[in-house]
Amino acid sequence: MKNTLMVPYVFTLNLILWGCGIPFFSSLASYPDFMALVHGNLQAFVSGCAWRAVYYLPLIVMLSLLGVFLFLMRHPSVRILSLLLVTLLVFFSVVVFIPLVTKLTRERGLSLDTPPAVTPARERAFSPGLIRPDVAGTRAVWLDAQAGGTGVGPVILAPAGESSTVEALTVIPQADYSREDGSVRRGKLVIVSRAGGLDPLVERWFAPPLPLVAFAASVNSVMNGFRDAMKSGFFSWLVVSGSFFAAVFALWLLCFASGWRLLNIMFLLTGFVALFALYPHVAPGGAAFGLVRSRVPAGFRDELLSAALYGAVIAPALATGLVVAVRRRLAGTSVEDSYARG
Repeated sequence: MKNTLMVPYVFTLNLILWGCGIPFFSSLASYPDFMALVHGNLQAFVSGCAWRAVYYLPLIVMLSLLGVFLFLMRHPSVRILSLLLVTLLVFFSVVVFIPLVTKLTRERGLSLDTPPAVTPARERAFSPGLIRPDVAGTRAVWLDAQAGGTGVGPVILAPAGESSTVEALTVIPQADYSREDGSVRRGKLVIVSRAGGLDPLVERWFAPPLPLVAFAASVNSVMNGFRDAMKSGFFSWLVVSGSFFAAVFALWLLCFASGWRLLNIMFLLTGFVALFALYPHVAPGGAAFGLVRSRVPAGFRDELLSAALYGAVIAPALATGLVVAVRRRLAGTSVEDSYARG
């Protein structure tokens, strides 16, 4: 009984941890926000974190639910009461919590379409004193930046390849930085073509692995779909988000798919990633949605069709989980017994 009553506490704790961690680290992964922090513009960085906290709030809630699932997998509880509490948490999050936070955000005049404006990276030249490669085959360094980053000098150029624009070490006392194309010029002559924007010295830090890029794109697709549904009205939001949260809720069955916790955790995480990877295909505009859309009446709303497709995907998982649960009940065994034997 004690572990059952811990469910709301575990959910709230996960909500706080994920709600702080996801916005902070995703802002660090954004070059404009990262540079705002580097240049001491803490207000812009905090504004970016706050925007991402609201934008990724559905994801934060889902991850908090996974935290509850993992807790219940590890700690025996009253199954019926735990199921009821998790159901209430999902209902409260979808019907009250997320819409309320979104409404308060919009009432403050903040848009979820784009993050808060951050000073463009090309507004100033790269920090002085560091040697950087240029696309023209030249290595360049300027020792100082003046006039808010619109002037640099002295500029030292050195050849770094056959295509270099200089043949020997060259020193230019003063040059101008162009905010339009991020180049350093002396008059009309471009001497450094890449002097602003994404710094080549840190570019590799902002290039995540391809699997992470694909997952992030799927997550953003889901978050954008939720945002658009919220704009269309509360009913659209309930249909779109409700179908997805129902799929996440159904992942609970994977916690008891076998008698090995580690294997069940792998099932749980794999299923969670698969739900996001599936969404772009069943959402309006997706490939699967397009195939079905032409075969249903035109009056059938897009969000209802998308939700139906999602329901069709999770139905086999629900049916399989129910069969496993019934067979264990009839055999007089429980998943806790399986864990104990494992």
